[in-house]
Amino acid sequence: MGVSGLPLYACTAELAAGTLKVVLPECRPKAGHLVVLFPSRRGMAPAVRAFVDFLKAELPGLLEHKQ
Repeated sequence: MGVSGLPLYACTAELAAGTLKVVLPECRPKAGHLVVLFPSRRGMAPAVRAFVDFLKAELPGLLEHKQ
């Protein structure tokens, strides 16, 4: 057993199934951060750069609709 802070989109099914329970509903982060790790910007494939740019531009709006 343990306690973890998870985004709702990552555990919706588990909450619905009852395998996870919300124990501190008033304890919500004010803002989230996404960290993308890669070895170096030098030599980064254009596809990787495009994916990182997509995440930065689109993910915040997509996550707002899920909560």
